[in-house]
Amino acid sequence: MQFNRQADGTMEPLPKPSVDTGMGLERIAAVLQHVNSNYDIDLFRTLIEAVAKVTGATDLGNKSLRVIADHIRSCAFPGCRWRAAVE
Repeated sequence: MQFNRQADGTMEPLPKPSVDTGMGLERIAAVLQHVNSNYDIDLFRTLIEAVAKVTGATDLGNKSLRVIADHIRSCAFPGCRWRAAVE
């Protein structure tokens, strides 16, 4: 990323140009926490353990627990329209 597009369409150079890897915070966390899956990072581990406790599930590798944890996490990110993330 090198420029910031202004409201009038002109391009202003950024003070610190950078490269957007597109990795996302969860993938960066997986690398930094030395795990192979986003679902093994501390954020998801906590959610998965909480869901397992509520449901009584004992297999923390169960795909259903990951799906529920992912849906819970997605509620924290609003869409561009009101309630879009939970419609």
